[in-house]
Amino acid sequence: MVETFPCLKSVYHILTQHKLNHALRHQHTIHALRTEERLHDLNFYRPQLIKLLTVDQKKAFLGITNNREYYKAKRYMEKNLKKSE
Repeated sequence: MVETFPCLKSVYHILTQHKLNHALRHQHTIHALRTEERLHDLNFYRPQLIKLLTVDQKKAFLGITNNREYYKAKRYMEKNLKKSE
């Protein structure tokens, strides 16, 4: 369908690039946070993504190097989610 309408194709590419730019900005923002804040931030801004990723994938995406740090971040996230309820 997009190939049929050149104007629509152009808009599609602009929106796709915008989505990629937003993802890159978010990726840089995440790495500026303390390790324990990263998982909470991911859950807040991309709750649908966090449900799909495995623990190893979350660690790689967030730049968390070991399981101890990951579970520390998970406890931080769960504690803050309870506070906001």
